[in-house]
Amino acid sequence: MPILVTISLFTVLASVLAALRRWELPASERFRVPYREWYADGRSEVTDPDSTLDAALNVALAVAILLATTSVVYAVAVPQQGEQFTQFYVLTEEEDGDLVTFGYPETLSPNESKSIHVGVENNEYEPVEYTVVVQLQAVDIEDNRSTVTDRARLDRYSVTIAHNETDIRERPLELDAGTAREFAGEDRRVKFLLYRGDPPADPTAAEADHQLHFWVEVTDGSGS
Repeated sequence: MPILVTISLFTVLASVLAALRRWELPASERFRVPYREWYADGRSEVTDPDSTLDAALNVALAVAILLATTSVVYAVAVPQQGEQFTQFYVLTEEEDGDLVTFGYPETLSPNESKSIHVGVENNEYEPVEYTVVVQLQAVDIEDNRSTVTDRARLDRYSVTIAHNETDIRERPLELDAGTAREFAGEDRRVKFLLYRGDPPADPTAAEADHQLHFWVEVTDGSGS
């Protein structure tokens, strides 16, 4: 806004000064746009060309101008579709309310709720129904390869998002006592799976369109 106001004021002031200076000049010395002469010359070239070559060049120029104008109108009226993609991310909330990409829960215990924020941004140039599945996974890591040995669903929801819109919603991470006992231990993985449409009956990362995760320690609440 300050830049807009400054430029507008400068433009108005400069225009007034230019008009005053022009008014002080004799009429014969004042700048003017000779549009009447241009129109007369152009009409003469079209209706009464000096040669056949001039007539052909005039026709070619008119066709070129028409094509250029049509191209510009088409480009404005039918903008080209850009890259299609979906963004998927998990955030946490700081004390001041800011959402950040760090500070994820490090432990999960039964009957203790931890909250995270799941974000989905649609840039697919059409409305899309997404499904988010959150799993707690037990993972066996060997030779830098991880194998899921067990999994339990913590959360699932669906949302339809219009193009160029973003859905960020707070979701709880909660364990019941049975799941906590079954998965008690370190190096447990909270896995976020994003699907376009309905997920398979047994959701895995192989079928997911996008996936995210962070590591946690699961305790069974016994203190041991």
